[in-house]
Amino acid sequence: RPLQASSVLEIIDLDKRFLGQVQPTGSGKSLTYMAAGYISGARTIILTSTKGLQSQLTADFAEIGLTDIRGMNSYECKVATEDQRRRVTVDEGPCHFGYSCPIKQNGCLYYDQVRRAKAAKLVVTNYDYWMAINRYANTEEGGIGQFELLILDEAHAAPGELADFCTITIEREDVEGALGSPWPAGESWGTDEWKAWAGPLSLKARSRYEDLLEESRVKRIESGQVPSSMVRELRRLSGLVRKLEEVASLQGKWIGEVDKGVLTLAPLWAMGYAERFLFVGIGRIVLTSATIRPKTMDMLGIKVESSSFVEYPSTFPIASRPVIHVPTARITFRSTEADMRQWTSRIDQIIRARQDRKGIIHTVSYARRNQVLSATKFRDQMFSHDSHTARSAVEAFKRAKPPAILISPSMVTGYDFPYSTCEYMVVGKIGFMDTRSAIEKARSEDDKEYVAYESMQQLVQACGRGMRAEDDRCQVLVIDDNAKWFVPKNRHFAPKWFSEAWVWGSTVPKPLEKL
Repeated sequence: RPLQASSVLEIIDLDKRFLGQVQPTGSGKSLTYMAAGYISGARTIILTSTKGLQSQLTADFAEIGLTDIRGMNSYECKVATEDQRRRVTVDEGPCHFGYSCPIKQNGCLYYDQVRRAKAAKLVVTNYDYWMAINRYANTEEGGIGQFELLILDEAHAAPGELADFCTITIEREDVEGALGSPWPAGESWGTDEWKAWAGPLSLKARSRYEDLLEESRVKRIESGQVPSSMVRELRRLSGLVRKLEEVASLQGKWIGEVDKGVLTLAPLWAMGYAERFLFVGIGRIVLTSATIRPKTMDMLGIKVESSSFVEYPSTFPIASRPVIHVPTARITFRSTEADMRQWTSRIDQIIRARQDRKGIIHTVSYARRNQVLSATKFRDQMFSHDSHTARSAVEAFKRAKPPAILISPSMVTGYDFPYSTCEYMVVGKIGFMDTRSAIEKARSEDDKEYVAYESMQQLVQACGRGMRAEDDRCQVLVIDDNAKWFVPKNRHFAPKWFSEAWVWGSTVPKPLEKL
C-alpha cells in the first residue's frame, strides 16, 4: 500500500530511540512493523491492547516465526487439573506454593511456551503480560529474554495501560477478614500516610501467608494434594502481600480513593514507571496508532530530543469518510426535556432516510442509550446489550439484514464494522472524561490538557469504527453541539486524517451512495 515502504525504512533507519508513527486506518501498519522487524533481523517484541489482536497477528504472521505468549491464566495446569478434577490454570498451579512440579521443565503448557518465546526472533504479547514479566524479571516466573526492537501497537492506549498496571486495588474484605485489621479512614491521606498504614499490615500478611504455605506443604506430604480452598486462600494472601508491600514502598505522588469497600491507589502520573515496565532499556521503540499524538509520547515521559514523530496521510477518499456536524442540541447533564426531544428526533430523522443500510449510534452511556430506546420510532430495528453481552450483540447485528441499528455506549474501540456491516454512524454525544473520581480529578487539575486530549481520542476512535478499507465508505454524523467549541479548540489533539474529513453542516445530509 502507499507509504508502507517509507514506514518500514523509518523504523529500520531510526536514528533516535523513539519513533511515533500515525498510521491511519487501512494503511497496513501491522505488515509495516512486522516487515521492519523481519528485514532488520532485530529481535522484536510487539505489544497489543487485547488478546484478540494478539491472536489475529499470530494467525497472520506465524509462518515467518511470530510466537505468541500470554499470561498464566491463559494456559491449563495439567497437574492441578488432574489432582482436583476441574480445569485449573497455571496461575493457580501448585508450583507457586512449594510443590516441585515434574512437568515444569518439559510438558507445562505455559513454561513450554515461555521457552519458545525466549528462542523466537519475533514475539507478540499484550501490554499487561509484558509489564508483569518485567516487574518480576529477576524471579523464576519472569523474563522472555532481551529485545532490540519494541513495537507499541495501538500506542494511543499505552499511557492508560501503564497507569492501569501501576494502580493498586485492595478490598476491605481482605484487610478486615484475612488480617483482622481496621479499614483505612478515608481519602484525605497523602502518600506518606498510606505507606505508614501499609507497612505493618504487609508484615502481618506475609506472616499469615508463610504459615499457610507451610501448612499446605504438610498437607501435600500427608495426602498428596492441597485442598482447592487452601490454594485459593494462598493466592489471596500472596496477592495481598504483594500489594501491601508495594504501597509501603511508594515513590512520588500517589492518589488514594476509598469507595464501596475498595481502596484504589494510583500514581498521579505513571510516566515515571515507563522505563521500568514498558521500555526496559530497549534501544529502538516504535509507537504506532491511527490516533497517536505528540501528547501521547509526552504522557509516557518521552523527551522530544530522543524521539521522531511522523504522520502519514490517509489513503481513503475524504468523500467516502466524511465526519459531519449536524446542529441539533448541546448534550450535557443540564440538557432540558426540549433538548432531548430534539436530540432523539434528530436520530430518528437520520435513521428514516437510511432504511436501506445498517448503522451505529454511539451514546457514551447506558442512560443516554435508554433515552433513545424509550423515544425512538425504530426500536424494533435496534440491537443493544448490557456490560456482559456486547460481543453477542455485535455478532447478531453483523448478521442482520438492513435496516438494522446497533445502539451502544461501548463501541468506541475494539470492534470493526467494514463495508455493509455499517454504512453510517451517529455520534450522539461527545464522550468527555468523567473527572469525579479523586484520581482523575487530581490529574485533570495537574494537567489542563488531560481531559481534552482523552476526550478527543474517544471521539476520533468512535468515528473510525466503520471505515476500514479504501473501497469502503461510512458517513459519520455528530449531533452533539458541544462540537462547536470542542473541536476547534482541541483540533491539535486529533490526527490530520480526521481533521481533513470534518465538515460543518447545517442539516442532515443525504446518505452516501449505497455500497
